Amino acid sequence: MSVRLRPELLLVPVVAGAIWLVLEPRDARSSPAPELAHEQVAEAPDLGQSLLSASGPDGCTAGGTRAPLPAEELNGLTTLPLAATSRGRLVDAATLEPIPEALVVAHRNHAWTDARGRFDAGEPLDGLEELLVLNVTRSTAKHSVPRERWKRAPDGWQVPLEIGPTFRLRFQGVEVADPTSWQGRLARPERDEGWLGLRAGPPPYLRFEEPLPSSPSDAARLEFQSVDELLEGVAEAPGRLGIHEVVVVCRARAALRGRVLDGLGRPRDGIQVSDVQLGETSTETLSAFTGADGGYQLGASQPGRMRLLFSVVGETRRRELELEVPRGLTHAEDLVWDPLLPAGSIRGRLECRSGRGPIEGSLWLRALDGTGYEQSGRFKSPDPTCEFEFKRIPPGRFELSLERSRGFRWSPATLELQAPAQELVFFREDEVGSSAYTLELVDADSGALLPRGLVRSRMASSPVEDQLTGPTFELPRGVAFEWHATAAGHRLASGTERDFVERDGRFVARAVLSPGFVVWLQLSDWSRREFSWGRSHSSRGQSGGGSAYASPARLDGAEILADGVRVAVTDELGHAVLDLGAEPERIEVRLSGWRALPPFFRPREQAARSSITFLMVRE
Repeated sequence: MSVRLRPELLLVPVVAGAIWLVLEPRDARSSPAPELAHEQVAEAPDLGQSLLSASGPDGCTAGGTRAPLPAEELNGLTTLPLAATSRGRLVDAATLEPIPEALVVAHRNHAWTDARGRFDAGEPLDGLEELLVLNVTRSTAKHSVPRERWKRAPDGWQVPLEIGPTFRLRFQGVEVADPTSWQGRLARPERDEGWLGLRAGPPPYLRFEEPLPSSPSDAARLEFQSVDELLEGVAEAPGRLGIHEVVVVCRARAALRGRVLDGLGRPRDGIQVSDVQLGETSTETLSAFTGADGGYQLGASQPGRMRLLFSVVGETRRRELELEVPRGLTHAEDLVWDPLLPAGSIRGRLECRSGRGPIEGSLWLRALDGTGYEQSGRFKSPDPTCEFEFKRIPPGRFELSLERSRGFRWSPATLELQAPAQELVFFREDEVGSSAYTLELVDADSGALLPRGLVRSRMASSPVEDQLTGPTFELPRGVAFEWHATAAGHRLASGTERDFVERDGRFVARAVLSPGFVVWLQLSDWSRREFSWGRSHSSRGQSGGGSAYASPARLDGAEILADGVRVAVTDELGHAVLDLGAEPERIEVRLSGWRALPPFFRPREQAARSSITFLMVRE
């Protein structure tokens, strides 16, 4: 017997299947969409975990189940449009490790990254061209990450930032209650590297803005120091990128604490305390100012002999203290120092004898009591007259003098006076007029003109005075002089006024410069650095005799070594010129009974300098 089905009954399974598709939870179905989401999450795995529980633009409900698929996915599409998002994750570009505690700045808002590098700027990031990142370390550096470097994840942006390594720290030998009161840096004895503050963690860590240098000697060791300079530590730096666990071996520093009081026992604040610590294998310079309680503290990495120099702005007096300081905290006796009230000001004017401007002059005010006190000032005006003033001058006798201006001398050359002093007049003797001289600096190999260079001129009538100028300089008309010229990457060329020929109203000469290296070097007595650092003593030859002004220590006869080879000897002023065929790796000074600060100089690390100064300290 045959059974004939009614057509309307065939619709029942079709309708039932449609109802099942609507009611079935989305997670129980398979579609191309989860595979796509997995690919996107793989770029930022920490972000992907939140995809299962977060609600909002990613399509998840608060209970962790999906909302119904949109019509596009039901039609078989394999991509889903990602809604605009304000969220992201900041990571190390090299290792994809999260960067916590950084500040991400968007268009109007900013946000801090959490321990996993996540942030929410509170505004859509999709339309921005870049993000600004600050506080990567405890410094003021800023980083810009352009939009093309970001990567999109389902619930935010992955923002890669190129940074250096992060060192997670474990302190050994001391109890560190507050890691943020410590700082760290690379160990580079040849120059002062900036200190970076530590982050609290846990564990506490030190992060670098940039990858460490590739040289193993540069990146092999880290230094740490407490902000109060009582403790220090060292650690190995095992890598240039990524996160590393390191052990910091700590010990006490050689620290000195003291006070400065007046005769009534009241604290003196604002007094500068400078120190040179002569350790067994190192020499350090330290400085501090007394605080509101009159106290000061200095800390050195090695025990040794401390030489302290106390000075006050506006006073000629200085006080010195020398004592042995072992490891640990040493207390110095109170220093009693009554304040000295200023006697007044010194005022006057500079005038051109010819009545033609402009005018300028460098004035030096020196105490005649042998203390080494100096003040200086450079005064200039487009007119033939210029006013000058030194304020709050202490009691005592002083010498006021001027250095030559464009080769012209001043009348009088010096004045001996005491404050207050008014209506002083110095005349520049320039009636003869001046001549312009131009040196064309030429490369010896190519014959091309060099756009920049350095020229020093020296008048025959002033054998101890160099005048630093550019390729074009002016000197009094008809005077005899010698010149010295160089440029970056070249040796020294020298000559006299006889090398110049007149051309279009000025005198022109050529200086042919061969490849090489030139630097002017000066030694300076450390004990006088507060008043004459960076200044040549040569101008004292212009100031006249009979002065009671304390002369600096003689630093002539010092050997100057380039890569261990003697290349020059300092003259009676402590000066030397290094004219070499190639740039050396390092320059050193040797003088019996003295130490040099810094101990050596690396030209390549400060290539723009044409002159260097070594501070010399007595052993």
